[in-house]
Amino acid sequence: MVKPDSAALLISVIGISNTVGRLCFGLISDVINRNGTIAGIRITPLTINNYCLFLCGISVIAIPYCITYTSVLIASVLFGFFVSAYICLTSIILVDLLGIDRLTNAFGLLSLFRGVASMLGPPIAGVIFDMTNSYHILFCCAGILLIISALISFMIPNRNINDEEKEETDVEYNI
Repeated sequence: MVKPDSAALLISVIGISNTVGRLCFGLISDVINRNGTIAGIRITPLTINNYCLFLCGISVIAIPYCITYTSVLIASVLFGFFVSAYICLTSIILVDLLGIDRLTNAFGLLSLFRGVASMLGPPIAGVIFDMTNSYHILFCCAGILLIISALISFMIPNRNINDEEKEETDVEYNI
């Protein structure tokens, strides 16, 4: 059991590792956009996002299995670091998939669904806790949902819409 004063430190650790992650993934994304590869391997921001969502899910599932405060601290650092890719790469992924002209609409819809999930998630978690009296199940459910999200996102084709493709797409929609 983590003491309340120690739990406050975990929130700070998540925030710090999240900030470091945003800087790292922002730089990695910039290198990808300039070179198209990292160490000779073609990687897109979407691929990075998907792997990070998967690892974020693993770190959330690991938390109830952590026995020592140090292990909870490590899981918290990993969670903060990996979830940062999901936040900082969103705009880049939307532009790659849909083009700059559709960014505002896509970001608006995405924000709507994220907001609905944020409003529904805590009450649903509360009901599950009331039924089970266990946080263990909540962490496992949250982690599994993150992993499912990553697996679904892996099915999105990696593409970078350029001006020619965008024009072709616009013509198809207008017909």
